[in-house]
Amino acid sequence: MGNVFDAMKRAAAEKPAPAPAPRIEPEPMEALQPVQEQPVAVQAVQPKAPPQTGDDRRGADAGVQQQHKVPQDAKPSAKPVLASILDGADVTPVKPRRKTAPVIDESQVQYSKSLVAWHDRTGRVAEQYRALRTQLIAHFKDKPFAAIVTSAQSGEGKTITCLNLALSLAGLKDSRTVVVDCDFRRSTVSAMLHDTSSKGLADVLRGQATINDVMRPTPYPNFSVVLAGRSSQEEAPELMARGELDDVVHHLQKNFDYVLFDTPPINALSDAAMMGRLTGEALLVVRMNKTQREAVHAALHRLEPLRVRVAGLVLVGQKYLVPHYLYDQA
Repeated sequence: MGNVFDAMKRAAAEKPAPAPAPRIEPEPMEALQPVQEQPVAVQAVQPKAPPQTGDDRRGADAGVQQQHKVPQDAKPSAKPVLASILDGADVTPVKPRRKTAPVIDESQVQYSKSLVAWHDRTGRVAEQYRALRTQLIAHFKDKPFAAIVTSAQSGEGKTITCLNLALSLAGLKDSRTVVVDCDFRRSTVSAMLHDTSSKGLADVLRGQATINDVMRPTPYPNFSVVLAGRSSQEEAPELMARGELDDVVHHLQKNFDYVLFDTPPINALSDAAMMGRLTGEALLVVRMNKTQREAVHAALHRLEPLRVRVAGLVLVGQKYLVPHYLYDQA
């Protein structure tokens, strides 16, 4: 055994030593250059304009009365057409057949023949007003609403539309409807209803009466009317600027489901804009083959800065009735 170990020791001693590993020299580092700070451009932040709030009514009234110029390239947002109403003069009345009688004798009611929702309740035009009623209720998601009923210019049938729509809403027995005549300069609601009462909204705004004092009854227990009352041309803008108008709108919204304000044309006077600021909703009546497109655009541009939402357009004066079967074939 000793010889074997001796042989192993001699072999290990004779084996050459391994070569040392090469040394890796680090590469020289480049001199660090100082970092130049780049100037940061700071843009001046323009302060946001405060949202339009209810300025003094007199100031808003003066601003609305100025001539409204619509830019040539400005296009108002599209508004839906809620209904297209036939011209009542071209429709032969049909004797109404009612399931329930009015609360007062019909002989005492002398409404204008233009109110087809009363005189011809089963006719085509009355059905179109009921369709408008359905569209509005769907638009407001079955909730109560208050809106102005206005037009771009005079003679377009806004008062007829307002009263016929109100009569259609009165057919909903579980709701209450009121029409308020806000046209102090050219009131026609009293003439269409043949109501000779001299008391109205003007007396309430003067503080001479309460809103309940001037509420006029109708053949429907759930439909009332507030006439304009008597006032001069010079007094009309002063009445619209009174703070009592806020209280009137609030009271009616609280006690009625549907409140319709018949106002003067939006392009002619500031009264419609004043009422629109209080309700926030509007219906724009447009007479077919009469109202100019530019007048409609101007009316929409007047309402948009006041944050008055136009629920839609009501086209009146349709001359021809398109049969239903043509819709089915389209």
